[in-house]
Amino acid sequence: MQEYAENAVRKHMSENVQPAFFNENKKNPKAPFASNLTTDEYNARVKASIKQCERYQTMGGKSMSWDEVMEVFNKPVPTTLFSWNGAIDTVISPLDSIKWMKSFLQCGMMSMEAKTGHVKAFVGGIDYEFFQYDHIMQQKRQVGSTFKPFLYTLAMQEGISPCKQFANVPTSFYINDQMWTPSNSDKARNGEMVSLAWGLATSNNWISAKLMQLLKPEPVVALAHEMGLYSHIDPVPSICLGVADLTLHEMVGAYSTFPNKGIHTDPIFVTKIEDKYGNVLATFSPVQNEAISEEVAYQMVGLLQNVVNMVDREAKAYGTAISLRTRYGIKVPLAGKTGTTNDHADGWFMGFTPELVTGIWVGGDERSIRFRSFAHGQGARMAMPVFAYYITDCIEHKKELGYTFGDFEKPANWVSPCYGNSPAPKRSDVNSNDFDDFL
Repeated sequence: MQEYAENAVRKHMSENVQPAFFNENKKNPKAPFASNLTTDEYNARVKASIKQCERYQTMGGKSMSWDEVMEVFNKPVPTTLFSWNGAIDTVISPLDSIKWMKSFLQCGMMSMEAKTGHVKAFVGGIDYEFFQYDHIMQQKRQVGSTFKPFLYTLAMQEGISPCKQFANVPTSFYINDQMWTPSNSDKARNGEMVSLAWGLATSNNWISAKLMQLLKPEPVVALAHEMGLYSHIDPVPSICLGVADLTLHEMVGAYSTFPNKGIHTDPIFVTKIEDKYGNVLATFSPVQNEAISEEVAYQMVGLLQNVVNMVDREAKAYGTAISLRTRYGIKVPLAGKTGTTNDHADGWFMGFTPELVTGIWVGGDERSIRFRSFAHGQGARMAMPVFAYYITDCIEHKKELGYTFGDFEKPANWVSPCYGNSPAPKRSDVNSNDFDDFL
């Protein structure tokens, strides 16, 4: 599974993400930084990058004038650079080598068993030889819409039906005498009444803002911590859009609560330690807690399956992860959530089956290194294909891995919050009727 994960990261980053990023920056004089930075902002980023590098530290840059520093960093020297086609031995200035290395978008990926917490795959970056930074446990980045399920979980816990209708119109907050109104990335069903289920499937910001207005930030933060998020989260309205900086490690652990019937499981890397004679010195078990009820967890599984399955042909709206079905042809039961942050700085995908929970983050070393458009910079493009490649390999080898990739298990005496004991009406979906719309 570790091999499948590494191959998935390598394939998507080298064949799709990086070529698109290079192509987008062909005419950008400030590459790899965003073209809309001011000259002062660009110069500040370059200066900070120089001060962070090892060469500046070892040559005593702090005791030199900036002109002297730049003289050194503009002089070509023999250097080995990273490329997806293998290391490049060349002669280049240290400044240009910094820009080259920073031009590569990074990726972190972790996959764990929902019930046991056992981490089965861990890819901290695109290449450890050149980029020795862990994007899973060390790095904290804004999580975008992958935070929305925690907000929706509180709504389900408070007894709000996923089929409850809300007006799809802007919602405003007054913060310190200033008004903040979230925007939406598309105009599907603007001004119409839509369900909570539809709102999460399409990652609609207005519906999330309405929920936040009803539920308030503090209870959302409290529940998110109960479900396994351990970083500090400011209880502000904008968390409904995922402004919190969190690790991929804690996000994967928190998402385990959904397929594990409301039981949160901490990711675990080591189960026992033995000496050279095979004597067991220590054993370790995953830390678990009942964060939400089994019924609420199953409701959320249904809502997050919509992200993968939902097709609203009338509104030309789809679940944001629909391409897992249409493009990648994955047919096993899946659920998940895409996430994209401000200015497309971070792309996320959190995906799970009943057995495995997997998280992927993609972005630049700095937030100013990013795609300029939503077309390439959204989580469904930046991160989700890594999951598609990885889970496809896992499904293909499910017998050897010991997984079934079967249906999510319903709680005993399950009653639909929308239809009671009556069968839900069926609508056509991708792949004929293989995947019924939750609505």
